Amino acid sequence: MAESALKLRRLADQCVACGLCVPGCPTYRKTGSEADSPRGRIALIKGVLEARIPANPRFIEHIDLCLVCRACERVCPNHVRFGELMDGAREHVHGLRPALARFFSRISGTLVARPKLLQSLAPFAALARAAKLHLLFPKSKRGEVKVWLASAHARSRFRERYPAYGERRGEVALFLGCVARVFDLATLRSAILVLNRQGYDVRVPKSQTCCGALARHAGDLSAAAKLAQRNVEAFQDASIVITTASGCEVALSEYGRDYGAHEFCGKIVDVCDLVARGWRQEKLTPLETTIAVHRPCTMRGRSDRILEKIPGVVIRALPGNDQCCGAAGTYFLTQPKMANALREDKINAIAESGVELVATANFGCALHMKAAGINTLHPITLLARQT
Repeated sequence: MAESALKLRRLADQCVACGLCVPGCPTYRKTGSEADSPRGRIALIKGVLEARIPANPRFIEHIDLCLVCRACERVCPNHVRFGELMDGAREHVHGLRPALARFFSRISGTLVARPKLLQSLAPFAALARAAKLHLLFPKSKRGEVKVWLASAHARSRFRERYPAYGERRGEVALFLGCVARVFDLATLRSAILVLNRQGYDVRVPKSQTCCGALARHAGDLSAAAKLAQRNVEAFQDASIVITTASGCEVALSEYGRDYGAHEFCGKIVDVCDLVARGWRQEKLTPLETTIAVHRPCTMRGRSDRILEKIPGVVIRALPGNDQCCGAAGTYFLTQPKMANALREDKINAIAESGVELVATANFGCALHMKAAGINTLHPITLLARQT
């Protein structure tokens, strides 16, 4: 048995099949199938590794339907690293996927690994919008594609340094991500503005790249490792690395576990956490509104703390915050039926709460909800607007 398969087997053997993870699994709650629960998927993986069942399209279907939201990890008494297990399982079947799926995976992998190439394609988004190219996609994906095209910014260039306003408190380095620098420019610009006003010089290393999460979750672990190495080198002189997307924060924070870059992991800080805990008092324009806070699966801190700085704001936790919204990286494109079903739960929760604005600290969640007409902003963008 290959070394990667042995590692996968060791991870799978940690599961004692107690079933505590099953009720919290979003896909199990929708399908009611044991094969779509964490316990069931682990049993399937062990079956393939032991050659008791084939790694056929049906097996891949159950593996790919997993969101890797890792809700199961939070309740597992044996601390099974289910996310790592799923990444390994997808690596195991990476070469067994249909040729068209492998082709699109390679194309998307090339784009996220080369953010400058992605930026160079941004101007064509306006042409695609004008030509209504989103109508060429299946009906279940048109809303998502339309929002992505509308969010693209052709002028998404960044200076290497943005100096602090007033009394200087220190320097931070900003992690841009890959698609966010083109499709979520408002959040990145807002983060720079708020950090500067709070007294931080912001440095933007040019050699940084994608965090590697998309490659890992697609099963391309070698590509993810290369991206991680580039980021470790790009931020080697930084003492604090700021993230604006919770998904990237988790991926970067696990470089120590996955690649031995423990020193790098200690630098990672979410922008909302940094600003909230070291808030330098400044006058903000009041905002008389109620905001529902959507908590991404990958969120570790509390993004709503910075919203508390805005006078007049009433903050509510969105019901069902323990369940994934269905975005999950590229999941909303590869598994639109399940992604839309999970998003429908969020739509209903928002309608029942009566709020008009939803704050979320993950770029993918925001776009997924915007495609359904939900007014969504990153908390740091909302704070920047009130300065």
